[in-house]
Amino acid sequence: MEINETAIDKILNYTPAYKQKMLDRMADVHQIGQLTFDARTQTLKSDTQTTPLTKTETKLLRLLCLHANEVIQRRVLLQHVWQSNDLSMLRTLHTYINRLRKYFRADPSVRIDAIVGTGFRLVVPETD
Repeated sequence: MEINETAIDKILNYTPAYKQKMLDRMADVHQIGQLTFDARTQTLKSDTQTTPLTKTETKLLRLLCLHANEVIQRRVLLQHVWQSNDLSMLRTLHTYINRLRKYFRADPSVRIDAIVGTGFRLVVPETD
């Protein structure tokens, strides 16, 4: 059996695109307090319940999770989720934020704060 050196090089020296793909895949499951968010299955799970999420809720929550405890500007959320900079979409953004807040009632240690005039922050307890 002949060893393909190109294949070995690819395994040992992952391309930047592959590394990013692997990082994205790892970022698909997030622990949010006592809840588990799985972006692949579009679900938010507690010990007793599994809540299905829409694609839009999933996109929004994934971005909030990737930047947990950080303020994300409204325009960044609009661009990422709806590919829009149109401020008329702000009401829609607020509607989806409120839907996510309702899901977080299962864990009072998790919340989404509105930062007036700026954006939103997913507040999650720090893990050891």
